[in-house]
Amino acid sequence: MATQVGHIKRINHFKGINVDGFQFQSPDVKAYVLTHFHSDHTVGLSSAFGDKGGTTNTKKKKLIYCSKITGSLIKEITKVKEEYIVPCELHAETEIEGTSYTVTFFDANHCPGAAMAYFFDKVTKRTVLHTGDFRADEDKVQKNEKLMETLKRNERLDELYLDTTYCNPNYDFPRQKVALECMQKIVLEALREEPKTLFTCSAYSVGKEKAFKAIGDAVRTFFEDNNMNNNNNTKIAVMLKKKQMLTLTEWYDDNCFTCFQGEPDDPTGSKAMEQHVRVISHGGKDPHVSMNAILLAEKHRFKRVVAFSPSGWAWKWQMRKTYEETKCLICEPWIGNDGLTKLYHVPYSEHSSYGELLGFVERIRPRKITPTVNAETEKDRDKLLKRFEQWVDLSANKGKLHHYFSKSETNNNATTTNNNSDDTIICLSSDDEGDVEIIDPSIRAALPNVKIDVRTQQRELERLASSKNEKKRSKREEEEKKEKEHIIIDLSKESNSPMKGINHHSNSREVLEPFPLGCVCVVRNGEFKQFKNRKHVEQRLRELGAEVVNRKSSRVTHIMCAHGSMQATELLRLEKMNTTSANAPSAVAAVAAAAATASKTSKKGKKKSEDDEEEDEEEEEEYPDDAITVTESWLMRHVRAMRNGTAREHTSEEIKHFQERQRKRLKLAQEEKKKKKKQKKQKEKSEEEKCTTVE
Repeated sequence: MATQVGHIKRINHFKGINVDGFQFQSPDVKAYVLTHFHSDHTVGLSSAFGDKGGTTNTKKKKLIYCSKITGSLIKEITKVKEEYIVPCELHAETEIEGTSYTVTFFDANHCPGAAMAYFFDKVTKRTVLHTGDFRADEDKVQKNEKLMETLKRNERLDELYLDTTYCNPNYDFPRQKVALECMQKIVLEALREEPKTLFTCSAYSVGKEKAFKAIGDAVRTFFEDNNMNNNNNTKIAVMLKKKQMLTLTEWYDDNCFTCFQGEPDDPTGSKAMEQHVRVISHGGKDPHVSMNAILLAEKHRFKRVVAFSPSGWAWKWQMRKTYEETKCLICEPWIGNDGLTKLYHVPYSEHSSYGELLGFVERIRPRKITPTVNAETEKDRDKLLKRFEQWVDLSANKGKLHHYFSKSETNNNATTTNNNSDDTIICLSSDDEGDVEIIDPSIRAALPNVKIDVRTQQRELERLASSKNEKKRSKREEEEKKEKEHIIIDLSKESNSPMKGINHHSNSREVLEPFPLGCVCVVRNGEFKQFKNRKHVEQRLRELGAEVVNRKSSRVTHIMCAHGSMQATELLRLEKMNTTSANAPSAVAAVAAAAATASKTSKKGKKKSEDDEEEDEEEEEEYPDDAITVTESWLMRHVRAMRNGTAREHTSEEIKHFQERQRKRLKLAQEEKKKKKKQKKQKEKSEEEKCTTVE
């Protein structure tokens, strides 16, 4: 799942470009880029885009650049207005309106419509490739001629935003072709044992099309070879929503697929029920229960059920060991109901395997890599980046000696004609990007054969390092002075002012408000610096009177994150941005607005089905409208104020106001429940009336 962090969603050195980060809508965004139509990449995108979140404090439209298929999906499914969508052709360079940037899309080999985005700045000549989610197959991606030509044309790739879903040596699973062949073998063996076998395959709303298409092809070839059926029952049966998705992604074919509903030649869905392949998922803890229910209900049609669950996470150590020994993929089934039902976990994935990731990075050799999955903390990112160190071009990184010595080598080759074997160049590796590496002066003086340009470079590095240290010291001194001047804690009990315990200068920070009433808080995982761990944070919150919950819901008022986390840096970025413009809202308001756009959807237009209403409720629970993001330092200030006796208490008016708000919320919630019940009753009555009229 893509990491939901604002820093990763914004492209470095491409100011105002946001990729798959609709929950991080802010006034400084100039354009949005959507790589594909998966829920973890469309968080915050709704039919209200452009009305509120898309054009915040700006006259110009904020457009969404995407592939044609993805554009049709967000138009028809998410109901985004067509005027905000810019569908782009693959391999065609598209100018981003209002900027000096261009974007070019390439096939990501992930799901229908998924594309990699290649950015180019006409002014700075900077280049960035964002893979989105992709499967770096050697033939389809690594040897993509159009992509490689584009990369070679600009000579370098400054930064690569990489899908690191399976960036682990344990997940070096086989290619898609091998997994699909394995599934087809299982299908043919099962049909030889029992021709009356039903095959089911789980799939996303968009994705896994190759998997269930391979199953359908195997069933068709079996019946054709044995002359047992004239292709009447060899189609793939899908639900109505899946048919809509397949149609929009240009996958639906009447000769290959059929639907349980809405087919002109099969209005009741009886023909679809006779097909040997169905795209359904067996939910619950035990999928054999639902498979057995199918057998009991359809005894006259099928005698066995074989289910497939295609996923890269199926690549376990036993399967890996047998594949390494035999070079043959063998999937052992989970058997139930005395062998009548079987479930196969197949290592078919639409994300890159570990080996494919290494091969892709080695081929394109970027100057910098930014992981986009499993990269929430700095430690997580460092672990991922260490795997690609040997294939990253560090010549442009001024924090590494590779930058200086790569230049010296080119200069020496051009100027010097006599290359002495005694010449020595010293290069030291560095783990810290910000530190400058220096050869000790005594060592340098003892090496008479070191080239002159290398010596001058070392002197320059020494000068830069000393100036850098001086700047750091001056900054620390200034910060210490500001802290001493601006905040003075007064613990005297003689102070009768309502802002008890804190005195301020004219340039001081705002007074610490009392701890919020009715605080319901979710604590995010992270490396806490002022507290021991997450449990310690939750304990302190409860001491202050807050209610701590495990997941987001409409009741949540505060979201607690670690001080050094990406959520905290996003909050600080918005705060800095808003202080520059007088008319801009506060950081808390901006975060709340972003959360609101993520959850709110326009309720105008067509009536929704019960399933759609349930999905909307889940979205509202997952992304609350008025939840405020706070850091651990906010909590620590309240804890210290409580212990020192300097915490400001709520006035009676504030308490009354809070109680009134709570009553209003309860009334509104009760009214909404009553409305929903009435709507359900009306629907049931209308359906009964329709049935009676039909009869």
